[in-house]
Amino acid sequence: MYRSVPARAVAATAALLSLAACGPRLTARSASARSGINTTQACAAFRDTIPSDGAQIYLDGEVDRAVALYRQKPPAPPPRVDGNVLVRFVVAPDGRVDWESFAVLRSTDPALARYAEQLVGATIYEPAMLRGQPVRQCIVVPMVFTADR
Repeated sequence: MYRSVPARAVAATAALLSLAACGPRLTARSASARSGINTTQACAAFRDTIPSDGAQIYLDGEVDRAVALYRQKPPAPPPRVDGNVLVRFVVAPDGRVDWESFAVLRSTDPALARYAEQLVGATIYEPAMLRGQPVRQCIVVPMVFTADR
């Protein structure tokens, strides 16, 4: 089961990931409060690397409605490993992940990093909205995985 942190974008994305079939041996939850990373700053730093003629990427607080879950097909069962993963990606206006933006910013285990990527990829999102139009939004999702003993 995933539990979300109240930050709008992180909470929205954590809620999206909460529908993943994690199986009885894994508990995972968003952990932005403990990640030591300012998620807005992580997205802002990424956005600063995009050429000015590129598509606009919005941050949390710059949109009227943050990204939300549309549909998810859960990936295979997760690894039975304790650890955490911090991922960053952009949700495009069509609700799909922009894989050129996807990055594992930090991970305690390569197997968890691969699983986090599968989990993000198994989801179709409702894009962020600004003035009634879908827009690209950067999301940073910290996840803590605890394998039940």
